[in-house]
Amino acid sequence: MSNVASVHDASTQAFIDEDPSNAVVERRKRTTVGGGGWQWQHVAYLPVQQCRQVLRGNVNDTNQRTLPDGRVVVANSVLVFLLGGDIQEGDLVRIDGVQYEVIRTKAKYDVTAEVIKHADT
Repeated sequence: MSNVASVHDASTQAFIDEDPSNAVVERRKRTTVGGGGWQWQHVAYLPVQQCRQVLRGNVNDTNQRTLPDGRVVVANSVLVFLLGGDIQEGDLVRIDGVQYEVIRTKAKYDVTAEVIKHADT
């Protein structure tokens, strides 16, 4: 790991440690169904991961996202994980009894996941 990445990793860990959340992640995948459609299928529950949840009021990005099923949404919050965090679009994440759906992820020096409250909450 480069010195820059190491410093950034330490900064991200400190940021998470200020207000950590335990994320229970349900991995899902899209499966094809008759007529050209698809549906989400449960794959596995992943080990609990620590992250920090940054609520919508603190997030500058107000871009709407069009999901594969046609829904147009704006993220409720962003989850910040250390680089290597195991999170993918379509995953369900439960934090403090509230379930979220991951609508977008990105990774550079850390892993972020935009989420919306899931209908089952």
